Amino acid sequence: MTGRQKILAAMGEQGAASTPVVLCYPEIFMRDCWERITDVPWWGMYSQDIAMALQAHRDLLAVTGEDRVRLWMSPTRAGRKRYRIEGIDASRARRIDARTGEVEELLRPPPGGFLSPHDRRMFETREISSREQIDELLPLPAAETPESLAADGRSDKPRAMLGEFGRDKMPWTQLPSPFDPLTHVWGFEGLMMAFATTPDLVAYACGRVVECTKRRIQTWKAADVELIWLEEGMSDQVSPDQYRRLVLPHLQETTAAIREADMKSIYYYTGNPNDRFDVFLASGADALALEESRKNFVIDIQQVARKVDGRMALVGNLDEVTVLEPGPPEAIRAEVTRQLEAGRRNAGRFLMGIGGPVTPNTPIDHVRLIAETVHDLAP
Repeated sequence: MTGRQKILAAMGEQGAASTPVVLCYPEIFMRDCWERITDVPWWGMYSQDIAMALQAHRDLLAVTGEDRVRLWMSPTRAGRKRYRIEGIDASRARRIDARTGEVEELLRPPPGGFLSPHDRRMFETREISSREQIDELLPLPAAETPESLAADGRSDKPRAMLGEFGRDKMPWTQLPSPFDPLTHVWGFEGLMMAFATTPDLVAYACGRVVECTKRRIQTWKAADVELIWLEEGMSDQVSPDQYRRLVLPHLQETTAAIREADMKSIYYYTGNPNDRFDVFLASGADALALEESRKNFVIDIQQVARKVDGRMALVGNLDEVTVLEPGPPEAIRAEVTRQLEAGRRNAGRFLMGIGGPVTPNTPIDHVRLIAETVHDLAP
């Protein structure tokens, strides 16, 4: 079976004996461990050169053994022609504008990355009192088609990646759940207050996110993506009842739109899941991915499998901090084995994964060992 076939089978109602491998945040692993993964220079992460990007992805997949490949849009052909990247040293590069001669310095991200201006919005409380404010903060993206993406070259990189990997790997990308962008609208504290004081605006904002997401689903459908990773963080700070009333209908609308586009969905829930498994089962997602145990709560994959009981697929949550980084290899193999046992308990509806991003100091051989063990035990 190809990797794509393994993923489709694992998400199907009958499950699969062959377990696919999907590791969350491969781009973070790549960013933080660049030289240990590839010989492509570090500033290749900024480069608009498609051949350079393909080589970096080849090297990444050789380490992770993933059965999917994330697609990224190209800059336009005009943009690729206008700008070039040059390395300066181990931490700096420059982007040169061939038209104006302007030079922009680019810094290498530290482990963990930079805190972007967008992410800073989570820490800035804003008072939202109207739907118009929400619409302004969540503008609708353009509706794209295969023709519009091809016309200016934005689909050149996805096409090249599909040509390289698409016969074996399932093409995927990441989109937000209806809840996830709301912390950038109100700020985290403002959002928590809004759930209590203006729940109608929270529900409206969730609906607005869905409208944005539907357009992005169609854009990625035009680029031949087949799997959407729906990410959600911090919604465990909202009561299950509030979530069911204000968010869940919009999550269901999102997964329905993904299904209507003939795509699959993985709902990645970060936080304490233990009081809302009914929400996950009602989400309409094809698969559920959870963090590892952390933050004073326990997420044991075998207990999760008993609760889900084959009603949706599960993604493994091998602990990247206490197991993957320190090892030793015997401990990693033992945990992968235990995770696969949970997958069998879930009627074979299982994809091997980790709970969070690979940590910067993790030995590369430890990462390789996940797929190697899966291929030995559930080929």
